[in-house]
Amino acid sequence: MVSNIPNYGYVPFGYFQYIAIVTQILLIVFSEQVNNFMYRYFDKENELANHVRRIILSIPIILIGYYDVMYSSFSLKNLTDITDETKRKLDNVLMVLGAYGFIQMLGQDAGMKSSEVQTKTAQNPIMFVAIAIGLAYSITQNHSFSMTAVMLYYHLRVVIGQ
Repeated sequence: MVSNIPNYGYVPFGYFQYIAIVTQILLIVFSEQVNNFMYRYFDKENELANHVRRIILSIPIILIGYYDVMYSSFSLKNLTDITDETKRKLDNVLMVLGAYGFIQMLGQDAGMKSSEVQTKTAQNPIMFVAIAIGLAYSITQNHSFSMTAVMLYYHLRVVIGQ
């Protein structure tokens, strides 16, 4: 419950949430360029240098996770002026997307071949993110945790996975 969280919504400075989210998204979108830049200063073959590079690149996602878990700083209520009715509709859309994601995985695990349309739809980056957020929301019932989980997936996959 919101009232049980001390310093609910606390951030170190104004617009912190938006800056952190945009920074993380830019790291994901431009991961190749960012890593190429970092490799100028960190030897790609040196394991210690790679750990330092990964830690530096992980600062935004660590901050997002910390402030959201500790203070709910990235909650939908703190990021938007969303009405209860709109939130309910968003929740329903996320639940449907999450249910579809579960059904798609069940079908694949059961050995059912996906159609070409299903495969292309699920592999479309926008649809993948929407389905992944829906899946995460179905499990967590928390918008910000769902968003953070998907950003963490991409962070591990493309930002520090290179």
